[in-house]
Amino acid sequence: MSENLYSEFGKGFIYCIGLFLMHAERTEPFLNENYGIWFNAAADHLFELQIPKNLPTEFKTKIEMWQNQAIKFRLTDATQKDYEESLTVAKEILMEYDNFYDVDVIKGQYE
Repeated sequence: MSENLYSEFGKGFIYCIGLFLMHAERTEPFLNENYGIWFNAAADHLFELQIPKNLPTEFKTKIEMWQNQAIKFRLTDATQKDYEESLTVAKEILMEYDNFYDVDVIKGQYE
């Protein structure tokens, strides 16, 4: 753990993706409204996302594209489709990360 014990919205890799995904449980107030508001809260956790240096370039590019898109959606009229795709990609990143470290991953029927 870093000497600096706190960051405003978290710093790390898996930790920050986890914090982002936790916001999926907080969609109720935003349904049928502007999903940009949801991204405004959830994507705050991606500003200090630290992508591990040892990951393959293609994987790092996927992560960076997802991160940048989620942050961009904070300032737009994001749609439900944008929201759903962002959550899907976040879960894919976590699964690919496990696969990279030879952890057997099976997609959950009930996510």
